[in-house]
Amino acid sequence: MSKERKVAIRFADKWFSLFIRARDKFCYTCGTRRNLECGHLFPRTFLGTRWHEAAAFAQCHNCNSLHESDTEPFYGKFINDNGLELFEYLQRLTRSPVLKTDHEIRYIGEKYKHRYEQLNRGNWNG
Repeated sequence: MSKERKVAIRFADKWFSLFIRARDKFCYTCGTRRNLECGHLFPRTFLGTRWHEAAAFAQCHNCNSLHESDTEPFYGKFINDNGLELFEYLQRLTRSPVLKTDHEIRYIGEKYKHRYEQLNRGNWNG
């Protein structure tokens, strides 16, 4: 992987994570507001859902870490809240080949940087 691609991915990950945590404000799984991270429903290796808002929620460090070894609490809550149809759609996206250019990934970062800044200014209507 080129250095430019790594930089673009780090940039997109940073701003997407900040946006998700600011959007949700508490752990999706347990409700705490402490030590929030961006929890991904599916592993970040799947670019089809890596920066998909429907597949990412704020999670505390403990719940996010637990999800790696026990997916049931997160999956179960997601399906209960959003339905099996959306879960299966997102799951299919993980299996779809997604080829994003460095420029497209950088654009994702810019988009979420802008949305994060809007959210912090109170100008976001998510």
